[in-house]
Amino acid sequence: MSKGAGRHQEVREVIAKVSELSRTEQELGAAVEPSEVVLEAKYGDPAAAVTIAKQLWSREQGVFAADAFAVALHVAGKHRQALRYSDRSLRLGTKSPSLQQHRNQILRALRS
Repeated sequence: MSKGAGRHQEVREVIAKVSELSRTEQELGAAVEPSEVVLEAKYGDPAAAVTIAKQLWSREQGVFAADAFAVALHVAGKHRQALRYSDRSLRLGTKSPSLQQHRNQILRALRS
């Protein structure tokens, strides 16, 4: 196995452990964080990410919650809905490059 392939596998294992810990915390009643939604969307189960994004959104409707919801919807293939949340996250007052990057990814998906 090449050094790069081994590193890639290590990263996947860490992500799986973090996702598992996040799900356990949620089962115990811990609040979902935007970063957990994005992690689940990008590296876990997109449908699960949308579910936990809805939970987050019902509790918190801020900049990063809107972005996390957008990412979850985008990865789940719901690009039009994702764009609405992405636009909202940017309107709420941040110039974060990652939020703009997420919006650009959604726009590319809508054009294809």
